[in-house]
Amino acid sequence: MQKGGFQDGKKSARQRNVREEAIKLLQLAVDKGIASGEPQPFDFDEFISKLRKQYAESSLPDYPGDD
Repeated sequence: MQKGGFQDGKKSARQRNVREEAIKLLQLAVDKGIASGEPQPFDFDEFISKLRKQYAESSLPDYPGDD
């Protein structure tokens, strides 16, 4: 089929729908973040420590970084 034909139109409409849905989802995430209030400090080391503790308490094999 020639470029610019029916198939290209269907593809463009599909791409436009995917893009519009992605924008809606992004806007919802932004709105949720704004509604959650003021930002709070984040302690990355504490976060990793908690994850490692949860991992150690799980039935998963040893974490390779914990020697």
